[in-house]
Amino acid sequence: MSELNPETDYAEIVRLSTLYRVNDLQLAWFYAVGTPAAGIAPAVIDSVWREGKGTYNTEPNRRRDDSVDHLMMWFEHGPSDAVTIASVDTVNKYHAHFARTYPEGFAQSDDYIYILCLNATLFHTAALQLRLPGFTAKQKRAAWIFWSQLADHFTLGTTGEKASDLSGFPTDFDAMVELVESYQERPWPVHAAGHESTISAIENFACTWFPRPLRPFGRALITTFLSPHVRRAHDIKPAPWPLAVAARAFMWSGIVFSTYIARDPHETLLDRRRATSAESQGSGVDAAVHRKAGRSGPNGAMTGLCPHRPATGNPAAQQATSL
Repeated sequence: MSELNPETDYAEIVRLSTLYRVNDLQLAWFYAVGTPAAGIAPAVIDSVWREGKGTYNTEPNRRRDDSVDHLMMWFEHGPSDAVTIASVDTVNKYHAHFARTYPEGFAQSDDYIYILCLNATLFHTAALQLRLPGFTAKQKRAAWIFWSQLADHFTLGTTGEKASDLSGFPTDFDAMVELVESYQERPWPVHAAGHESTISAIENFACTWFPRPLRPFGRALITTFLSPHVRRAHDIKPAPWPLAVAARAFMWSGIVFSTYIARDPHETLLDRRRATSAESQGSGVDAAVHRKAGRSGPNGAMTGLCPHRPATGNPAAQQATSL
């Protein structure tokens, strides 16, 4: 990475920074912390929670995997690649579908820009909370270029207008961090759906990753890293002090080990997953989006734009294409 130029190699810098040292537990943590923060606005969380009938509650692990898989594909391919554009198009159509019932959740361009900036800065902000360096200047510059270009693909679910045209995008990475902070500092009201959905996300994370005796610690891993503004808006109590200290120590150790001690991995998390896909059902989102970005050959066969494109017969891929 030391030889890469963030002005031209931004996509590769982001890929190297995100896909190699991350693991499934960290991604689940990112989702469990990030989604309540993304839904701090009542209208936004209403569109996700949907009176408890949304997949965020009814199928939380599939909802998590689908969301994370889109994010990982953006990191893998870069903001301008056909696979990324196909992925964001799928997300836009998903938003447009639910905007018919929850229009206020998909009508404000500043909500979109905030959520993009939140995704871009969450790991960096968490590292700073642990008194770790966070992103380097090169990583910050690359991340800003990456996300500012990615933002151009997102459209409002209600009107189809480009979100970045309406609200603009922060001028650099530090401005993205500031936007997240200022958005969360707004006087958001305490909202029942926010409380219920956040409790659900915390419980799902704890129950998925920890045996019963350790679930209080699993809950603390999430609540400790929710900002005070998010906890207030969703009426979430902070973790007891001993558990909060343990949660910080756990995250600090994981970041330090993966960043400074562990050997450099030769495969991305996605490559490791695909290597085992013959033994288990692979990512439906991964299959569907790569198929969508493919080209039809003379006999109707798919000519993939990515060497990792799964077989088109994957039933998970067929499921992921539906709303």
